[in-house]
Amino acid sequence: MAAAQHAAFGTSTDEAAIDYDEVGRQRERLTAGGLALLARDDATGAIVGGGVATVPGDGVTEVAGIGVRESNRRRGIAGAITAGLARAAFAAGLTTVWLTPGDDGAHRVYARAGFMDTTVILHVSAPVD
Repeated sequence: MAAAQHAAFGTSTDEAAIDYDEVGRQRERLTAGGLALLARDDATGAIVGGGVATVPGDGVTEVAGIGVRESNRRRGIAGAITAGLARAAFAAGLTTVWLTPGDDGAHRVYARAGFMDTTVILHVSAPVD
């Protein structure tokens, strides 16, 4: 799943470049109550995308890292991963599931998965002296 996410976000297309410490940290998050969902191509068995829900705190989790390989996009996979993670989080007893879309395309995917805007965030940065 990490390889598919890295490919989706353009950070790497080489499975050999996967940081296995990152995989270990993900396993720890799963053990602590976080969630992960991957999408697999039925015909080839290849993992084509995935996403996570963070370790919950006070009944709250963030859905993040939704990524689908470019060759498998525009098929509803990202929306299915998003909705699946939200359903799993609520089924686990969580009360609030939130996310922040990175762009308008992600916003449309998340809206189709049932998410709606409740607030606006303004990100500001300043140079460090």
